[in-house]
Amino acid sequence: MKKVNKYLIVFSTILMISGNSYAQNFKLLATDAQGDPTIPSISKDAKNLYFAVDMVNDSLWFKIETYDSIQGDWGLCIAIDTNEIPNDGATWNGPTNNSMKYERKITLLNNQFFPPTSTEIKDASGNIISNNVNFNLIDPFTIQINVRLSDIDSDELMNVIAGTGSFDGNIYDDIPDTTYINTGTLNGLNELKEIRIITKHYPNPSKSILTIDYKLPATQNNGEIIITTLSGKILSKTKIKSNAGEQLIDISGLPSGVYLYSINSSKLKSRANKIILTK
Repeated sequence: MKKVNKYLIVFSTILMISGNSYAQNFKLLATDAQGDPTIPSISKDAKNLYFAVDMVNDSLWFKIETYDSIQGDWGLCIAIDTNEIPNDGATWNGPTNNSMKYERKITLLNNQFFPPTSTEIKDASGNIISNNVNFNLIDPFTIQINVRLSDIDSDELMNVIAGTGSFDGNIYDDIPDTTYINTGTLNGLNELKEIRIITKHYPNPSKSILTIDYKLPATQNNGEIIITTLSGKILSKTKIKSNAGEQLIDISGLPSGVYLYSINSSKLKSRANKIILTK
């Protein structure tokens, strides 16, 4: 047992050799009471959840503290609602918190007998986006996780729920217990929230007509919706002349496949969203 834990700590430290230098930028997202995992014997007891982002270097960081040591069999998950619309996406299967659905989920699973730790990022459909999840066990009660921000979102505004569990992949302790946390509530991010372009599209997959709901900043009253191929080739541009509304776009002339759309205003550009056309 001791040899396995020592190997895991060394392996993790190599992965995140620079992790500790970034710790001073973490901000507290949520706390959790002690002693509330639904199956304490096989789950770590979550304590605190922290968040940090480095837009310049395309880095997103989370830090989770637990009341008991992170060793043996354990699992950690972080669900992220990237479009800040909590009622669409995949269902979070935590024991007490069902306040949000998600577009991205970061998962770490550790089996004490078969290192190294399994890591992955999945989308709402369960497809693996990346296995590039770096982590560092700072001490026996603290794990620091780093991913590419571009694998998750286009900016630092998102809704978040995290959870601890075991190697079986189930979550036995939510953090927080009852509601998701929006990173825009952190000092310095509320202003950014006011200047973000928010979009939602349906149906997806679509056969002909795509509906896009959008909201621009209050100071901007026009822009355009741009549809491109996955490689970036522009296929169509549709003008919008208000800062919020619903736009219908006929995509029936395109062949079946996967495309991207984004919304540009005079000063901002939304994240690229994937749309699927089937005929």
